[in-house]
Amino acid sequence: MSTKNAVSKADSDDPLDQEIDFSEGVQGFHAKRRKDAAMLILLDGELARQFKNRAEVLAALRAFLKNRRKSAPSKK
Repeated sequence: MSTKNAVSKADSDDPLDQEIDFSEGVQGFHAKRRKDAAMLILLDGELARQFKNRAEVLAALRAFLKNRRKSAPSKK
């Protein structure tokens, strides 16, 4: 451990401190994956029954967004 105030593993009363070694851990390792991760959305049952699978849901969302961009009033 690199901090001055850290308790050494030998001085700790927690038995897990002696079993788990984070000395080679990398801070922020999962942060990039989290940033690029997909969003999980739970559809209401009534809406979910309209689609056979994930691909159909994604296709419908993409078509909606494409049409929305086309029909949006142009900014002048």
